[in-house]
Amino acid sequence: MKTKRPIKMKLKLKVSPDKIDYSALTWYSDAKRLIKTLYGEHWKTFIGLLASTSPRVAVKKNWKLADSILSAYINRDKNPEKFADILGRLMPAHLVNVIRTLQGRPIKGPKVSRFYQNLVGNLDVVTIDVWICKAYGIDQSRLTENVYNQLEQKIKDQAKAANIKPANYQALIWYCIRRLSGKNPRSFVSVYNSIKYETRFFDFMLDN
Repeated sequence: MKTKRPIKMKLKLKVSPDKIDYSALTWYSDAKRLIKTLYGEHWKTFIGLLASTSPRVAVKKNWKLADSILSAYINRDKNPEKFADILGRLMPAHLVNVIRTLQGRPIKGPKVSRFYQNLVGNLDVVTIDVWICKAYGIDQSRLTENVYNQLEQKIKDQAKAANIKPANYQALIWYCIRRLSGKNPRSFVSVYNSIKYETRFFDFMLDN
């Protein structure tokens, strides 16, 4: 059996230190803290929904969608039609993992499962999306499981050399490549602060 050759990949970021947003290093821990505060006993379910609906969805829409699903699920006995309607409007690729999340089962997929792990506090695995692929000069259509594992290991090695957790190193790269591409990188904390009056407040969020 032939050993597959490692795919060529090179970090293509050329950013001066003063242009790097080091707040990205706490992106995951800040998001976890906020989610636990807002969603209480439901925090892991919310993260599961957030990860499940993240592919091909902007950060702001991702949060609002996960919030609406959780709200409809919690109130499904009172309003089953709304719950059914929300599930019926989901992309098929999202629906499978949304159902698994609501059933308390692990979600599937290298990107979404690692994204879930990062948000619940495991910073030793790496979430790789289209932006991370771009940063390393990889066509996402070539992101097979083997290539994913190679790139994840490369990021882990670079993070170790920088004395940074792999997930935090990935977040730093994600911020940089988004900015270099003319996009606005946004954390879940900043997104929540901009839409907090648009999302549902559960009873446990209210001041006593």
